[in-house]
Amino acid sequence: MNFRISLLLLLLCTALFVNCKSEPQKKKSHLTPELDSIENANTTSVLESGNNVTKAYVDSKSGEFALDAQMRKDHRFYGYEKPDTNSKRLILFSIFTNDVEGNPFDLELGAYYSTHDMTDTKITYLNDTHESFIETEIEDAQGKKRKLYFEKKWVVIDNEIEEYTDEDNYDVDVDDDDVLREYGKVEKFEDGVYPMYILTVDFVERNFTQDFNLNIEAVSIDGETLNNLPGKYATIYYTSELEESLYDIHFKGKSLYGEYAPELDSSWKKITGTIKGAQSLSGDLPSKVTITSAEGVTMNFELYVDDVVQKANNQEVTVYYDVRAINTITKIVPSED
Repeated sequence: MNFRISLLLLLLCTALFVNCKSEPQKKKSHLTPELDSIENANTTSVLESGNNVTKAYVDSKSGEFALDAQMRKDHRFYGYEKPDTNSKRLILFSIFTNDVEGNPFDLELGAYYSTHDMTDTKITYLNDTHESFIETEIEDAQGKKRKLYFEKKWVVIDNEIEEYTDEDNYDVDVDDDDVLREYGKVEKFEDGVYPMYILTVDFVERNFTQDFNLNIEAVSIDGETLNNLPGKYATIYYTSELEESLYDIHFKGKSLYGEYAPELDSSWKKITGTIKGAQSLSGDLPSKVTITSAEGVTMNFELYVDDVVQKANNQEVTVYYDVRAINTITKIVPSED
């Protein structure tokens, strides 16, 4: 009898030990069911996007950390208190409205679509000495600073991009210091208003894709060469500049783009003022116009002026825009098969 009791007790203790040992493997969410659902759905969407995501950009010379939201690409990543994903989440950058609006995850430093939405706050890159993280410093309007860590997979540092040098012997008609060079696989191109196209390149080793503006007349590419680019590897020479990109323009409360007007996005910025420079119709290339607000703030934009936009010249309009990186190809050299 004693033997049977001892055996039962042994089996019971073994079962309890196994259950207790395996329990810590189940990571319980600290979020409410609603927030947990948002977290899972948005994370899944990003994972399904593969390499077609937007990443933050670091200027290694100035230390500037910048993120430009792109409507056609997903992004969603946290900034942590320590170089560890299990440490406290301090900030979130996401393309998803239900991640950002009202800071639903109650993050100490907030939630944003891009760094351009951070009023009087800046993030500066410090180093990438940690195995999977970069170390940055965030400074608020009062000058208060603290460390902030981001996973390296969400960041592109410009010193990882090989710059153009005279040894390459390529005729690139811009100053050497302004030209960057990358090697990647051309995925596709989309028609713009001739001679402009949008070229999408997959930088396979760097695990991200990027869109580039391509003027085929400026880089001397014929239609046959362009059609044969998708699927091929190429060396891309390009310039990258931050620019105000105009998405929509309203006059007397209505979009001048009519049925082609985009749906307004809450992350867009806007300026209301007098438009000048739209007195003549555009040709093959967009016209440059200025918007001057009542407070004297002036902003410059490029847009195609048609007869509808022309009628609004010298009138008050509201422009919806965002600041993003404009990458323009100056030379492209396809690899030989």
